[in-house]
Amino acid sequence: MALTDTAVRTVYTGDIYPGRPTWSPLGKEVIYSIAVNGKETLHLVRLNGTIAKTYITGYNSCGNAVLSPDGAYIVFDAHSDDMLDSGDGKWEIYKMSITDHSIVRLTNNSSDDWGARWSPDGTKISFLGSGLNNTGYELFVMNSDGSGKKQLTSK
Repeated sequence: MALTDTAVRTVYTGDIYPGRPTWSPLGKEVIYSIAVNGKETLHLVRLNGTIAKTYITGYNSCGNAVLSPDGAYIVFDAHSDDMLDSGDGKWEIYKMSITDHSIVRLTNNSSDDWGARWSPDGTKISFLGSGLNNTGYELFVMNSDGSGKKQLTSK
């Protein structure tokens, strides 16, 4: 909505906490995660509060979902061991195709990777991950297919 818009719209009501919302590229929808029957699902919600689409990832815990600039993919983070908040450092970044719902794992290591965001042209993805030599969380960038990972910051 425009910053001058003062209308209040409810995009979700329910007993379950909706997590980690992000805007769609055109700003006409919001995507967020919510637990349904023990599995977290991703929902694309119109600003009038109706659900436009539900995506089932198959993971108990997922979130930080973001649509690609062209609307063809969603990147999200999920617990690779399918355990909610186990703390074992297995959060990884995945990419889902909007058309066939196929999922590709983009990161695969023994530490957490999360919070992926698309570059404006959709060719790169930035994310947070454990830094080299265990320096804590650092900023990384990779190609949209998961190749070419590069650490950008260091404590």
